[in-house]
Amino acid sequence: MSKGIVDFVYNLFQLQERNKLNMTTSNSEAPTAAVPTLTLNGKKYVLSELPKEAQKLLLNVKAAEGEINRLKMQLAITQTAYNTYRNALVAAVPTED
Repeated sequence: MSKGIVDFVYNLFQLQERNKLNMTTSNSEAPTAAVPTLTLNGKKYVLSELPKEAQKLLLNVKAAEGEINRLKMQLAITQTAYNTYRNALVAAVPTED
């Protein structure tokens, strides 16, 4: 499978996930005052001011999000391989005229 297809699929999933999420983490606009924040349902929170339990949950959410993205990419790669093998099988089986 070509690297171009893998890159395309990966970029497509990244774009889809960015458009779906209503939760983001970011640093402040000013690079000198980089304060990590969480935007959740349109409201910003300073990460260091969140309760420890919320900070742990955020790490778990990010880890699960990463695993979902990895699995989606793996599924796309596997689906492409399946389609390629299936098409090759159809071409390899003689047809009766």
